[in-house]
Amino acid sequence: MSLDGASFTLTGCIFPTSAAPFELLHGTGGIKSGGHGIVRECFFGTTSGNNDIMDFTGGNRDLGQPIIQYYNNVFIGASDDILDLDGTDAWIEGNIFLHAHMDPVHTALGTSSAISGGNNGSDTSQITMIGNIFYDCDNVAMAKQGNFFTLLNNTVVHQSHQGGADTDGAVVVLEDEGAAEASGMYLEGNLVYDAEKLVRNWTNAILTFTNNLMPFSWPASRR
Repeated sequence: MSLDGASFTLTGCIFPTSAAPFELLHGTGGIKSGGHGIVRECFFGTTSGNNDIMDFTGGNRDLGQPIIQYYNNVFIGASDDILDLDGTDAWIEGNIFLHAHMDPVHTALGTSSAISGGNNGSDTSQITMIGNIFYDCDNVAMAKQGNFFTLLNNTVVHQSHQGGADTDGAVVVLEDEGAAEASGMYLEGNLVYDAEKLVRNWTNAILTFTNNLMPFSWPASRR
């Protein structure tokens, strides 16, 4: 499905696993002025060949543009990112994200994550993630190129890069291979259980963890 510059609501749809290497949904140019972009209560199969489930570009609050929203969807896997949102502000709530692993056959530079954000020209992503469940993903959230993530009350279980081509994995990532570092992340009220690592590729970004239940220590001096 192509959603370039459109106004759309996808509700109760089933997108089966692709039979060839391609993205299930793709959109550029943001959302039509005065319109909306909502994906809710849909089921998504997986992909092959380092392809995202949904690659969407454009839509920024600061520019007075509508932003894309995801509610109560189920994503069962991806061979790259499940949601790849460059230059795209987004609200992501109540979804289930499973089995995001970089394709071990068709390897490519970069990482595989449940949700990835970055820039599109001068536009960056500001992504809010609330009350989602993540299971068996290389990485949960990938921020890069000056973008910022807010994660509230999410559940992360069995974060692992086993089964994919990536050599590492973590709950959050602040820089992708060959790309500039993110502006930062704020995490509060999240539950993390059975994870390989908390943070990956972090140098100078503003990174804050507060009131999370997780098997990792986080000294206040490193916020």
